[in-house]
Amino acid sequence: MKYIKLHFFHQKTRYMLAIFLIFLLKNALVFTRAFGDVP
Repeated sequence: MKYIKLHFFHQKTRYMLAIFLIFLLKNALVFTRAFGDVP
């Protein structure tokens, strides 16, 4: 039971980390685009 709970927790953390990374990448793209327009 403990192992299953731990495994589920790790899957959830990995999923949240993936979302966080995608969010950061999107922000980075927006920032580079905004700063790229400025000479």
